[in-house]
Amino acid sequence: MNKKYIINTFNDFDKLNSIIIGQALSKDIKIQSEIDEDRNNLINILNQFKVNVINVPNYFYNTCVVNSPRDNILTLGNKIIECSVINRDRTPFYTKHCDIIFETLNIIENNQYIKMPESDFISEFDNISHKLKFKDSVYFNKIHKALNKFTNTSKIQIDGANILKCGKDIFVNISTINNILGFYWLKEQFKEYNFNWHPLSITYHHIDGTITIIKPGLLLLHNGLINCWENILPKPFHKWDKIFYDSMDIENFKNNYLGSKLLPGTTDINLLSIDREHILVYDYNYKDISDKLKKYNIEAIPISLRHHNVWAGGLHCISCDINRDSVLENYF
Repeated sequence: MNKKYIINTFNDFDKLNSIIIGQALSKDIKIQSEIDEDRNNLINILNQFKVNVINVPNYFYNTCVVNSPRDNILTLGNKIIECSVINRDRTPFYTKHCDIIFETLNIIENNQYIKMPESDFISEFDNISHKLKFKDSVYFNKIHKALNKFTNTSKIQIDGANILKCGKDIFVNISTINNILGFYWLKEQFKEYNFNWHPLSITYHHIDGTITIIKPGLLLLHNGLINCWENILPKPFHKWDKIFYDSMDIENFKNNYLGSKLLPGTTDINLLSIDREHILVYDYNYKDISDKLKKYNIEAIPISLRHHNVWAGGLHCISCDINRDSVLENYF
């Protein structure tokens, strides 16, 4: 009988115990060799910190792989959600991949697993990224009331990577009206936890390329927020220390995004915490981020991930926490 894994995640920074790592596939033999080398190195480092990397059988090898499991599954509390992903091209592969994951975790018959209703992808509200503005977050309740005739579950779309976990507080990035429906659907699934839910519109896709919670009291932020964070970040974060990573030219951001489009994400700050004192970063920006974190007594550990474009994401995207030593705590 398969080992039974315990789902427990309330944040992204407490001691990591078990995790799923995705896979990436390239037709180029050299690139594939480097991808496999980087993945094996990542697993070895996690093992050194006593993190159990769960081996999920990959039934799609040589045809299609799921490189970013955090997109299609959300672990929160003791539940695991199979998400209705925004990218319709991923849906059939991700659905099968979820079946494999849940079988591996031995929770298929357990009420910890909840499948989000599948989107029909025919709504006029699909894929309207860039149309919401930062300030729109204050209108979510009004928008939802106006959507009564569209609230059937076939319109729900939201990725697991849209969610930022911080104990009692859950932050959800919204970039389409379908995401709003997903936001309210998620709230219904976690009523017993009495979470404080915070909808926001910062990026046109996943929040983990824009905001990283390093530990309570410390944020790593996309440089595009440097002059406007007070108007954009949820108030609970205002008193926290903030590190801005220079991943984008500010003038380019002002000219092309601020006030008219949502912020693009970046893999540069798409990082993976092992615990509150250790975080995995990239070898190319290791020195910069490491220097910034030293004053907070946090050790940055460099990881090579040479083919972000094949992975379609960074360290946080290509992984999904299954168990951390986290509890339902108020950090604000």
